[in-house]
Amino acid sequence: MSKRSLLVVVAAALLAGCWPYRFTDRPGISGTVVAGADGSPVSGAAVTLVLPHGSAANEEVSVTTDQRGVFEIPAQRSWSIFIPMAHTFAVDSSIKVASPGFKTEVKGLRWSANGPAMTKLGVIKLEHAQ
Repeated sequence: MSKRSLLVVVAAALLAGCWPYRFTDRPGISGTVVAGADGSPVSGAAVTLVLPHGSAANEEVSVTTDQRGVFEIPAQRSWSIFIPMAHTFAVDSSIKVASPGFKTEVKGLRWSANGPAMTKLGVIKLEHAQ
């Protein structure tokens, strides 16, 4: 493709209101898992981001908490063309936190391809299993 052809394509896209945009294919999440009774960190807890079937990204991504109870699942993003007249819908996902000796905690997460890429969940308290 010649420079002139490329320039024409770029100009047409910009005049149509389209431009490159970095979309969020899978949201990133971060937070800290603690015991609900005393607030002590829960190390080795499994944190799983469950995406709806048919998503662009993997349907489940898991990490474990470190010694301080901290975890992070990085966002997965990609470049595409943003079309202002198009609508991006919110996606409902869930976060599952499990650790031996504790009840499993499930939280909802709603996100959009327009972002934000990272969601800080703050402190997640796990209650001891009975």
